[in-house]
Amino acid sequence: MAFTLSYCDPLHPKARQLGAAEPEQILEFFRQVPWEAELPKLTVTPPDEVHWSASVEVKNTVTQEAVCISAVGEPADYAFHVFYIRPKRIRRFWGLYTEQQPAYMSELLEQPVDRAVHILHTLLRNDSAQLESLFG
Repeated sequence: MAFTLSYCDPLHPKARQLGAAEPEQILEFFRQVPWEAELPKLTVTPPDEVHWSASVEVKNTVTQEAVCISAVGEPADYAFHVFYIRPKRIRRFWGLYTEQQPAYMSELLEQPVDRAVHILHTLLRNDSAQLESLFG
């Protein structure tokens, strides 16, 4: 499987594309992000200089599924917003009409670190069915 990794620093307008990575490297990178140091940037920096929350995005280039995990809260008590982005066929008009959405997104808010790691690990195992069930 081919995974790409990117990191969004709150003070940089463009995401840092870290390129292809192995699942073990991705998990290690996520665990080593200094989330406690990144969160204060959001409050001490003028709002017009903050581009986004500190976040990690991992994409499976084969299935086009991605997980984006953003830290939120106070440095001493933070959680993660987790976004699952994937192609999905959506039913409309009582199921009479369907359309393919290339970047359908679901979210789980205020997730503890162990839950965020579990979701990331599920993506890295290529377990789409489990991801769908986690995001309901």
